[in-house]
Amino acid sequence: DDALSWLQKMEQDRVPGDLVLYSNLIELSRKLCDYSKAISIFSRLKRSGIIPDLVAYNSMINVFGKAKLFREARSLISEMRTAGVLPDTVSYSTLLTMYVENQKFREALSVFSEMRDVKCLLDLTTCNIMIDVYGQLDMAKEADKLFWGMRKIGIEPNVVSYNTLLRVYGDAELFGEAIHLFRLMQRKDIEQNVVTYNTMIMIYGKTLEHEKANNLIQEMHRRGIEPNAITYSTIISIWGKVGKLDRAAMLFQKLRSSGIDIDQVLYQT
Repeated sequence: DDALSWLQKMEQDRVPGDLVLYSNLIELSRKLCDYSKAISIFSRLKRSGIIPDLVAYNSMINVFGKAKLFREARSLISEMRTAGVLPDTVSYSTLLTMYVENQKFREALSVFSEMRDVKCLLDLTTCNIMIDVYGQLDMAKEADKLFWGMRKIGIEPNVVSYNTLLRVYGDAELFGEAIHLFRLMQRKDIEQNVVTYNTMIMIYGKTLEHEKANNLIQEMHRRGIEPNAITYSTIISIWGKVGKLDRAAMLFQKLRSSGIDIDQVLYQT
């Protein structure tokens, strides 16, 4: 508020602000989650005749997204081009994140198509987002193609890339591909974490291979990867589906007596 009041005094005294001042005020408002104030400052910046730069535009794409003003965020890409400011990877990935966080996967796909049409460079974040988007839209083949093509454009997949594709395979019931990818991770010593194992346990649950799912939990313990509530609720659910109710009940009682926090998901399972 103090910073904005100084800006108002400057305007009243006809002391011009510069791009750095306006950009800093926008960023400060964004960090404080005061999106209406950030939007107001951005409007003042443009009214003053200053052309926003790439950093200012990217900040405002984020601001409009957080404020759920999706149309305004999307229109900034066109405005940037008109102003002679070329949108970059951050511009597009910020839009993609906005749409995915709000379950607008078709819109994200449209942005990604434009990104490719204008030959904007992809990065790891963009690829990971789009593997997820393709999965959400039941486009497993496209997710697969993007993942395996990442190295060809100089992007090394990380554990998020692998975990996301594992989930896509599982949702699409491409169980053979999922198992192959998981074994590839282990063979090439690619990082695996609790999300990796939870996804594979879920996949074995879909095929009702409860012993293989249980073996993964034992493997997690051996490797020092701590199972969480999702791990336990998944294996209990699997045992319930295959009629191993005694094992499910024993595990639940063991968890309670060991002092592990039992969350709502685990109780419901």
